[in-house]
Amino acid sequence: MHKLTVLLGLVWFVATLSVLAADKPRETRCYELRTYYAAPDKLEALNARFRTHTTRIFEKHGMDNIGYWTPAENPDDKLVYLLESGQGVRGQRQTGDQGRIGLPERD
Repeated sequence: MHKLTVLLGLVWFVATLSVLAADKPRETRCYELRTYYAAPDKLEALNARFRTHTTRIFEKHGMDNIGYWTPAENPDDKLVYLLESGQGVRGQRQTGDQGRIGLPERD
């Protein structure tokens, strides 16, 4: 009888924790891996633009710059970068594009 009481108490405890955890709104994260192909011989200018301008625009819209890479052998002048957003893909797409209209950086 004692084991049954302990087992039922444990089941009740786990069920209560599950209900409490399910009621909390969870923050979702969205990671986007993007690839940018620069015009021939313009990769250095593109890197400079991202370094001084574009990363700031991403941050202004709630996106975190995770990392930027160029392949060791890069005949296509490719830039690969990873962004993170707390809104998820749909939230960022719906509000991000509308929020950029009229910004001085885009004019």
